[in-house]
Order: sequence, then structure tokens, then C-alpha cells
Amino acid sequence: MATERNYKKNYISYSDYVEGNAVRKKSVEELPARAPRTYIGNQRVDTSSAIYKNREKALRMSKGYVMVLAVCCIAMAFACAKYLSIRDDITSAKANIASLELSVESLKAQNDSLDYAINSYMDIENISKIAREQLGMIQAGKNQISFYDSSESEYMKQYNDVPEK
Repeated sequence: MATERNYKKNYISYSDYVEGNAVRKKSVEELPARAPRTYIGNQRVDTSSAIYKNREKALRMSKGYVMVLAVCCIAMAFACAKYLSIRDDITSAKANIASLELSVESLKAQNDSLDYAINSYMDIENISKIAREQLGMIQAGKNQISFYDSSESEYMKQYNDVPEK
């Protein structure tokens, strides 16, 4: 029975919570500082106060660390500003390209309408009438027209003058 009591006393002394109505009124600052426990595998390892001091020192920021961090933040700010500037240039270039494409489409439509208008004024009867009346040309007679049969249907090469009949 004595071993159970000792076990419970040890257990209660390590606990932050005490049951009962006669709890001591101590603030958290007055409680003794417990050393953090370190475990390797399942076994508890005791660490010295020098190790804890080194760990706390490693967690503090030095002047060099703060300077490197500040330089990195400034470089990142400049990179972000440059990115936004390039993105704005790309957006304006895309808008300019879209307006130029719209202009090209408009000019193509005008070109097609003018081409249609020019082709509608080309009338073979009108051209032959102007050639006879204004330019003094005459229609070729039947004895002046010669027909040739070609083995190639696409084109014909002429190396000499066409003989007259």
C-alpha cells in the first residue's frame, strides 16, 4: 500500500492539476519551471541546461538574419512590381492586337465590296462597244480566226510566230 501512495504522490507532484477544495493559490509564474522532456524512440533522454540555452539561442534572430530577410523581401517586392508591369504591357498589347484585327477585317470587307463593284461594271458587251466606237477597233472575220488543237489542255508554249493561212 505504501508503494501506491508514493506513486500517487509522485504523480500528483508532476501534474498541473490538483483535485480537491484545498488547492494552493499560486500563479503560473510562481510554479517552478519544468524542463521539457526529450524522447528518442520510446526512451526519455535527459538534456542539460546548456542544450536548452543553445536551442533558445538558435531560435533568436540575429542581425545578419534580419538583414538577409529584409534584402529578400525588397527583392521580392521589386520582382512583383516588374511582373505587374509586364502583365500590364501584355494586356495593352493584346487590346491593341484586337483593335488592329478588327481594322483588318473592316478593310477586307471594304476591299471585297469594291472588288464586287468593279467586277459588276465589267460587261463584255460594254467593253466591245467602247472598243468599236471610241477606239476604232473592228471585229475579226471568220477567215482571220484560226483554231489549234493541243494535246495539253492547260497551256501552250509558243516558240515561233503563228503561220497565216
